[in-house]
Amino acid sequence: MTGAEHVDLTGTGLALLALAVFVLAYVLVIAEESTGLRKSKPVVFAAGLIWVLVGIAARSTASMPPSCSSTTCSSMPACCCSCWRR
Repeated sequence: MTGAEHVDLTGTGLALLALAVFVLAYVLVIAEESTGLRKSKPVVFAAGLIWVLVGIAARSTASMPPSCSSTTCSSMPACCCSCWRR
């Protein structure tokens, strides 16, 4: 991927919460007999919740548009830089 920056979220609270959701779903799958839940219900719910957490993490780490400078504006398209509007 060109132009993509790597963001390490492994030590964040959202990553730990996603891991806890996964472990809880796995425990519920193991305890299927005693809970009466089908295996798919906790797994699908956990997967949806983990994707929500990924979306929250991505949104909170999204970079803002670059500030307007002569080097930035010469390399950015007009829609991305406010100095083109001058």
